[in-house]
Amino acid sequence: MRKGVGVLLTLGSTILFFAVKNRLHLRAPVEAPIDLTPKEGKCGMVRQPSKVELRWLSEDQVHWIIANNTAENSPCDRRVPVCLKNWRWHGVPAPAPVTLLEGQRFCRDVGRHAPMRIPAKVSKFALPGTYTYEVHIDDKLALDPMVEIVP
Repeated sequence: MRKGVGVLLTLGSTILFFAVKNRLHLRAPVEAPIDLTPKEGKCGMVRQPSKVELRWLSEDQVHWIIANNTAENSPCDRRVPVCLKNWRWHGVPAPAPVTLLEGQRFCRDVGRHAPMRIPAKVSKFALPGTYTYEVHIDDKLALDPMVEIVP
């Protein structure tokens, strides 16, 4: 009898721990680096950010980290405007599946050696599935990465 009660208490506290852990955001935010670099005489990106997978039930966070570690006198040797825009869900225009944690826009002006963050969390209104978005540098399309929302 005592052994059964002990097992039930252990099981119950484990379930409670994981339920509370997800609500308290003890999971580390997913980082999505965007590295600026000279490209074809302009400021651009060479490597596409990896696909981000966010769990809707856990209210996961993503932090886009935009770095401008370019050399002096390069096309990126200035404050470069970088924006995330034109969100699409399975190819259909849609609102962003994430809600910003700071600031009002998905844009940052990134100076040399001064990385900027765009922190966000999964929106309560996001539908599960694959979202694409565009990274614009100097208001020109650079790349189009993906965000996957899973239950």
